[in-house]
Amino acid sequence: MFPIRELAALQGGRYQLQLLHYGSTTVLQDGDTRTILTSTWCDTTSAFFGIGKRTAWTTWEAFPQITDTLIVLMAHPAELNIDSIHMEVLERFTILMYAKTSNASHVNVAHQEHFSQGTQTLETIPPTQQALLQHAFHALYQASHIWKQCLELK
Repeated sequence: MFPIRELAALQGGRYQLQLLHYGSTTVLQDGDTRTILTSTWCDTTSAFFGIGKRTAWTTWEAFPQITDTLIVLMAHPAELNIDSIHMEVLERFTILMYAKTSNASHVNVAHQEHFSQGTQTLETIPPTQQALLQHAFHALYQASHIWKQCLELK
């Protein structure tokens, strides 16, 4: 993969180009950004409600363990299952995107905590574990198969 100095994305609706480089290129050079892109704002993968580019980026910088998980999953997508260590890391990353101070380690617990507070709607709380798993499968398929093919020289 080629090193990326800055990453930009077109924000839908307003056609405003947003730069996402915030001074850190280490993650982009070491990790594969395709999975994080598809799981947060890709046009064909449904995004998490209210979680966009900046939230995902700052969470990624605060939780660098996700990088190794994404690299492994990009190379071996079949290793993701409900009981895998990779799912645990994805769950924690997702929880941190919704609540930076949460101590929950499983999305079902975080989902229940947010729902029981009654201050948020169903759309603004973390997904359930099964929904996150399906979302991850979709994002991995797009990133590891579809986007990978378009980046390969023929």
